[in-house]
Amino acid sequence: MDKCKHIGRLRLAQDHSILNPQKWHCVDCNTTESVWACLSCSHVACGRYIEEHALKHFQESGHPVALEVNELYVFCYLCDDYVLNDNATGDLKLLRSTLSAIKSQNYECTTRSGRILRSMGTSDDSYLSHGGAQAWLRNEDRMFTALWHRRRALLGKIFRSWLELTPTGKKILEEERRQEEAEERRDKARKRRQERKLMWSGKWALVSPFAMLHSVWRLIPAFRGYAQQDAQEFLCELLDKVQQELETTGTKYPALIPASQRKLIKQVLNVVNNIFHGQLLSQVTCLACDNKSNTVEPFWDLSLEFPERYHCNGKEMSSQYPCLLTEMLAKFTQTEALEGKIYACDQCNTKRRKFSSKPVILTEAQKQLMVCRLPQVLRLHLKRFRWSGRNHREKIGVHVHFDQMLNMEPYCCRESLKSLLPDCFIYDLSAVVMHHGKGFGSGHYTAYCYNSEGGFWVHCNDSKLNMCTMEEVCKAQAYILFYSQRLTQANGPSKIPCPSTADSQQHTELADCSMDNSSS
Repeated sequence: MDKCKHIGRLRLAQDHSILNPQKWHCVDCNTTESVWACLSCSHVACGRYIEEHALKHFQESGHPVALEVNELYVFCYLCDDYVLNDNATGDLKLLRSTLSAIKSQNYECTTRSGRILRSMGTSDDSYLSHGGAQAWLRNEDRMFTALWHRRRALLGKIFRSWLELTPTGKKILEEERRQEEAEERRDKARKRRQERKLMWSGKWALVSPFAMLHSVWRLIPAFRGYAQQDAQEFLCELLDKVQQELETTGTKYPALIPASQRKLIKQVLNVVNNIFHGQLLSQVTCLACDNKSNTVEPFWDLSLEFPERYHCNGKEMSSQYPCLLTEMLAKFTQTEALEGKIYACDQCNTKRRKFSSKPVILTEAQKQLMVCRLPQVLRLHLKRFRWSGRNHREKIGVHVHFDQMLNMEPYCCRESLKSLLPDCFIYDLSAVVMHHGKGFGSGHYTAYCYNSEGGFWVHCNDSKLNMCTMEEVCKAQAYILFYSQRLTQANGPSKIPCPSTADSQQHTELADCSMDNSSS
């Protein structure tokens, strides 16, 4: 959030234990992960992703503001959001500066469980001086060091206020601001690399991506907070933001890309589109003259509707017939008749002048969607949630049968199937996202992911990863399916030439009614 009114009433605790790195662990469970320090007293506890001892302290004491000792985030429990502003005296900025100075010192200590803690700034040579580090931590002079940094920060604040009033100072501060922004971008990149390195190191059982969560809240405000969100909507927004950052960063800062890899800059900046982008051929046929009008539309996923029998209220009828993924794909690409005479055919209106007073000839027509460009990764979204009433969305809980291999040939442009190798139409299942629960605004998401290196399936449930079999995957109530193309063309995604006829047009016109309202 931009401003928290509770920060203005904050009074920092005196002789806070946060200034002692030896106490950077939860006083209840002794964990060093996600440690939050209350800013109103000397209590230090773990966050809501561990055992929620910091939240329990707030419920018992009423102290709303806490600070994460490692990442230096500030959170307000009354606002239930992260805090970006500071109080009038700038205590949070000074506290962050003091903690950064303390973390830059070399120290080493051992917790009650026997785990060795070292500061991030510790070098390999300092490990040899274990006794000296312990003695430094026990020395009360660290309080004087913290006070010295506080005094230095206050003097710097006064000097900066004076410098902002001079023309030369304004130029210097503007240059500093640009350097800080560049350093912030590099720091974010370093954190992402550290997270990936840590996740695959095998040294930790749990990794809490607080930095990514905070970035999502900042860049996509609709997903702030801890309320239930739709996985499909989140994935679309996330990929869109990633593509936007790649385009802006790559064109704005080309020097960040090594010279040896600049030939691949277009492929790198379009990695999201290269993986998920496909094209649909929307073909409208006039039933009066049989003229076909073609329009090419891009897609990054296919949203598939359930058959009509699953939209009725009678559950007995829908449970008698199984639902197949191929049936839903066939429904997506089947020919659909447009309601009434609403289509303004170009062929039927060729003799009519553009500014003629004669009425436009409207005819009946039918529409069909077909795939004309296959993506490397095919994302299939099963539309399980439907509107029931004005403000309620209920879930279609029927099981959808899907196979490990999917042949997309029946759903592509049939006039040009010979242009691609047969294996280009074959897709292998690579991931399945499931929604557990009955409603749209509640439940839980888990996923089955295929490990191509090891050749096995893994069930991902928050912090728990369990190996599983293909039989378990096929029994899942799928919400989003990911299929990877078995054979890709050397020049990119498999593109199927659209049928070219003399009568085909590039645009479709509808009168008095939008074609989208008639399509599925």
